[in-house]
Amino acid sequence: MPWASTENNAAFYEPHAIGPVMQTNPNPPTAVPETIAADGTYDVGLMNSDGYKALAVGATLSQPGSIVVQRYIDLAGQVAQGSALTAALTAAEPGVVNATDNAPFASFNVLIVNSGSVAAELSNFDILMNAN
Repeated sequence: MPWASTENNAAFYEPHAIGPVMQTNPNPPTAVPETIAADGTYDVGLMNSDGYKALAVGATLSQPGSIVVQRYIDLAGQVAQGSALTAALTAAEPGVVNATDNAPFASFNVLIVNSGSVAAELSNFDILMNAN
């Protein structure tokens, strides 16, 4: 049975679930923009997994695009854990990428790509990490 500390440590994401599974919604290191330029990308920045084993990333984009999640086995983001996980975003429809294959990872990065020829509004962006 895994043990989880309930103390608040600023170096780690604080779990917010009281139930059968620990989970958290971490704040990305790069602020979430309201818009992404035409043919542009929002790069969340490298994030530490803090031992969480599963993650979901969701967003709604007003133009067609994609969500790309790349996991790494090292904290520096140098050694990729398999291929990037990608989901197409249909304009104005929410999309989600799930990483639930139990492949171990120490860090990850998320890209939200606007494939449209005009700027896109980004909404409903969130990351959910789960101890699974």
